[in-house]
Amino acid sequence: MELEEGASYKFRLAAANLNGQGEWSEELLVKSRKIGLPAAPVVYDFVLTKFGACLSWETSSADDRDNVEYSLYLGVKRKKREKTHKMKFKIVYCGHENRCFIRNAVLSGARIDTTHSPALIFRLLVKGDNGIGSVNQIRCSNVQTCVNNKTIQQLLREQL
Repeated sequence: MELEEGASYKFRLAAANLNGQGEWSEELLVKSRKIGLPAAPVVYDFVLTKFGACLSWETSSADDRDNVEYSLYLGVKRKKREKTHKMKFKIVYCGHENRCFIRNAVLSGARIDTTHSPALIFRLLVKGDNGIGSVNQIRCSNVQTCVNNKTIQQLLREQL
């Protein structure tokens, strides 16, 4: 099957082995990339420090680095009165560098995702001369050090 440029596709997955087939997944909407738009970053590095977090990324080809602007959003806590399960995001970086530093004061407002293991959720948007490329969701679960002298597990307990 050949995919069309810029088209949306819906997928559902089910695992199968010698014991049979498992249940079908929720529907996943995926959009193919338009030619000329910047490619999604492929490598991420996340390091927590005493003062905040460093997040860096690489694109799949050298020419994707020319004339691109990155916007990084952090999943943040919702106010108690907001009754929705959708995650809220706040912009924490906008620029041309493929890395940024996020201070602890900003990270202290982060929502800790507990879907699998405690993690911070980021979304990275890549914009080039020909438009906006893909938006990638980044799950940083290797958060073993501290944010404002609290471990991720302590921050998680405060949110529950």
